[in-house]
Amino acid sequence: KEAAEIIRESKGLAVTVDDREIISSLKKLLKMGFIVEPTSATPLAALEKLVEKRVIDKGEKVLIPLTGSGLKTYETLHAQLTLPQKPLKII
Repeated sequence: KEAAEIIRESKGLAVTVDDREIISSLKKLLKMGFIVEPTSATPLAALEKLVEKRVIDKGEKVLIPLTGSGLKTYETLHAQLTLPQKPLKII
């Protein structure tokens, strides 16, 4: 209730994404070399939806903070998302 009130007061907006969209974004991030936990893939899913709905222009610069390392859950992510078998290098 508080979040909705703040969004209205600030003339902001909120977007919802489903698990399918989050998993798609998680796979895209993994292909780009970003190992994040699934909740950290949510902002990319939201951005893609906002671009699709033309709320944000395609090509517009947007900062998406990627928090929450997926290193602890890499094996689970690998098994669940059927990622290609590649050795994980930690630098």
